[in-house]
Amino acid sequence: MKISPVKVNFYRAFSLLLYKTKMNMIENILANLKIERLNPMQEASINAWKEGKDLILLSPTGSGKTLAYLLPLVQSLKPGITGVQAIVLVPSRELALQIDQVFKSMNTPFKAVSCYGGRPAMEEHRTIKGVQPSVIIGTPGRMMIIFPNRILMQIRSQLW
Repeated sequence: MKISPVKVNFYRAFSLLLYKTKMNMIENILANLKIERLNPMQEASINAWKEGKDLILLSPTGSGKTLAYLLPLVQSLKPGITGVQAIVLVPSRELALQIDQVFKSMNTPFKAVSCYGGRPAMEEHRTIKGVQPSVIIGTPGRMMIIFPNRILMQIRSQLW
């Protein structure tokens, strides 16, 4: 019996593997959050991310917006990279804490730190250096204290 060589499109095979890995990540996150399935808004946000589109989510409180943008964000993070890969700016301390809690409940291999006023900035700075988070969730005022413009520009240049 003669065995003929198999032609493999490595790009297609790698893309398929990457897609399955991302889908497994979403399934694991949903299981960790005890969510059976995504709602239409969350599915639309993931589809927009896959297509490289910008997206604005307008939806009532409690409709799942946090998960709708955290899922694409987590899928964009690269494992093995040390340091900040994403910054989520929020208007209030309460929202920063809520997003941080949801992110940590997702139980991904990525770390997040929330930064907001009402506590010593130096403490947050030490936490960031020690934890080396992939994601920082913070209020604009606190972000400007912790990250002077030159540091934010360095982070920005690494992201793009």
